[in-house]
Amino acid sequence: MVEFEKCFIMLCTNATEDECLRRNLFGDLDWRLQYLREIKTGDIGLLLNVSKDEVIGIFRARSEPQLNIVPDAWGGKFPAQVRVEPIGKIQRIRGAAFIFEKIGIKMTKLPKGAPVPRFPVHGRDIAEKILAHFQETISTRIKSPPQIEPKLIIHTKLTFDDVIGHPNVKSFIKKRMVDPVVDLETAQKYYLRLGGGLLLYGPPGTGKTLIAQATAGEIDAQFIELSPSIIRGYPGDIGAGNSVIGNYTHLQLFEVILATLRKKSRRYFRICS
Repeated sequence: MVEFEKCFIMLCTNATEDECLRRNLFGDLDWRLQYLREIKTGDIGLLLNVSKDEVIGIFRARSEPQLNIVPDAWGGKFPAQVRVEPIGKIQRIRGAAFIFEKIGIKMTKLPKGAPVPRFPVHGRDIAEKILAHFQETISTRIKSPPQIEPKLIIHTKLTFDDVIGHPNVKSFIKKRMVDPVVDLETAQKYYLRLGGGLLLYGPPGTGKTLIAQATAGEIDAQFIELSPSIIRGYPGDIGAGNSVIGNYTHLQLFEVILATLRKKSRRYFRICS
């Protein structure tokens, strides 16, 4: 039984596919290493041949992503690398772009027009949907490290187009938080820092939560909504330490959130409100 938490999709062409499979190694451009940071040993890996619009699988990560695991692979052109191993025999699925869009993966296009996933790392829900398309499936078990209770996490589809007004606020957030994530190559070029925090303040009903949700939607992140009732419980209960959310006291919950935000990069940013 294969235990995993996420899946990742990396790219190849007809010219590079053979070396990927022969070396059991996936590679990417060096500046895209930050996109790959979420990959952990044991996660499910898939190889997308953009020349054929074909997804090849199923693999398991044998290493975490790093630069130049095999320095001379692909002539040194793709130094951001992950070691993998196949799970069973190699299988191929045609029409990868259609399948990815159908199951909800956000797509973009390479300069030559080939459709590819916007981000390489995806959650367990996407992984299960992709694996269901393979003829020979694998027996899987979800790796479940301590997490914030799922009902607190919202997978929002809102974007700034859904927010009426607040043009200055949206422009500020877009420049400071969204653009560096969406265009990581330019962010790397100008040494822009990814992530960070932003405090929205104002009277109730002015759109703070909506803007936070839209920010999460713009970068395909998860949104965590914490209401006063979740934080406090009853008047005088704040900080009591005997009220828990899932397996966490209120103080531990905030420690988990802060630790998560510090650890997560790109695809798994979480926006708290």
